[in-house]
Amino acid sequence: MTEFVRNLEILTQLPVPEMSPVQLQQFNLESLLARPSGKIELLQAVKKLQNSPDQEFLIIDIGGTAIKELVVSIKAGGVIQIDKSQQLIVKKIGAGDNYFEALLKIADRYPNLQVAVGSAGVVENNTLITCSNAPALVEPLRQAGNFSGIFNRPVPLMNDAEAVVLAGAIGVAMRDKRARPTIGYIKSGGIGGAGIDALGNRTSLEPGHVVVAEPTLNPKGVTTLCHLFPGPRWDHVCLEKIAASGAGIEPQWEMLTGQKLSGEEIAEKMYGGDFLALQLYHTSALISAHIIEGIRTSLNFPVEDTVVVLSGGAFETHGMAGRIRQILIKNGKPMELIRAAELGLSDANMAGLAISALMAE
Repeated sequence: MTEFVRNLEILTQLPVPEMSPVQLQQFNLESLLARPSGKIELLQAVKKLQNSPDQEFLIIDIGGTAIKELVVSIKAGGVIQIDKSQQLIVKKIGAGDNYFEALLKIADRYPNLQVAVGSAGVVENNTLITCSNAPALVEPLRQAGNFSGIFNRPVPLMNDAEAVVLAGAIGVAMRDKRARPTIGYIKSGGIGGAGIDALGNRTSLEPGHVVVAEPTLNPKGVTTLCHLFPGPRWDHVCLEKIAASGAGIEPQWEMLTGQKLSGEEIAEKMYGGDFLALQLYHTSALISAHIIEGIRTSLNFPVEDTVVVLSGGAFETHGMAGRIRQILIKNGKPMELIRAAELGLSDANMAGLAISALMAE
């Protein structure tokens, strides 16, 4: 009987590839749908967080399967306490047909707490422009005057990547005692990204929807189109459809094997030496390296001082962060990559939203 060998380092043991100039040329502010999303003085925010008295904030996360509401505490010294056992969940009906009513009920339950909202989707000027996870919410929300109209007070709104990069940039500033250019990169069901420069200028991005221009980055011939918005501009295969876990790796595995497995289960196949699983995760890491470098060049961040904060379930995969780091270093882009948990952020999205609520006071 052969003993099963689980090699958690298999992804980082592959030869390290070159990055594609053709793919890197696809990244610019226009293709990334870059949108200024405000400014925050990072060191002032650190000081306010560390000097904050004990207080509570209502955090709402609008997701693809549910709305989650949670009261998050900021304690003396800037400690953010997130107790998900107290989280309330409203499961989605249809295209989010019940989300607007659910928000009205949440507003009735919490008439006084400062609120912050996070949502996947395109956010501009504190407004939810599109939400592929819950399209039925967008129009009634607009008619109500957005979240501030529902809650009758200012409500900061961020997409997931904006919240992650805010928490990450403040975590880095607390650690290093200075502000640094920071990229937030999320890889889970989809792909998200955002940036904050050293002056605190925030930029929201949509890196997952950039076109796949390099054929070797689509080795399995994915044909699923982006369709972020209606129209021919979005009739292309985008990076998210290959590199994300839920939108890319899992559907490819099912297409090629007939098996419907989670990303975690496919990763276990990889640790056991499955060649297809290893290919899928290697390609995901290679695309991620292109995305990170594409964001950096588009935002004109210096290589030597840029920090990349990694968040999302895909970075629970052993070797993923290390593989991306290997590729960037080989290609002369030795940025600091750090998982959000290494900054003490058990949930960077929730932490970023809590910080935005604190700063909105």
